[in-house]
Amino acid sequence: MKKLAVSGAILLCLALAKPSIAEMLTLEVGQTVLLDRYAHFNKNCETTGYVNFDIKPDPKLGKFESKRESFTIARSSHGRCVGDSMSGMAAYYTAGDKLGTDTFTLIRTNRHGKQTELPFTIEIK
Repeated sequence: MKKLAVSGAILLCLALAKPSIAEMLTLEVGQTVLLDRYAHFNKNCETTGYVNFDIKPDPKLGKFESKRESFTIARSSHGRCVGDSMSGMAAYYTAGDKLGTDTFTLIRTNRHGKQTELPFTIEIK
């Protein structure tokens, strides 16, 4: 499981660490895994917008889902809001019923249009 890391400039942000190379995961049929989650919040611990998640190409052996959810802030770039529950976006992959390897890139776009690409290779056993 990935560890939470922080990024941001003016806004405080929370995100899962960007893999430096393709993240390789092994799942069982039907298993769901959290790919990434991200929240924008200000110094008053108020949500200030949401990222958009997209995936390319579409997974061949599983299903991608992006949804808004609340999660606890473990760390922040300025030490604020740690332990608070924030609303953000999360991206999930659920393995289908066929065995094999799925390869795709998760694209996270912030509210300013900046994109971060997170490559994944998922083996379904």
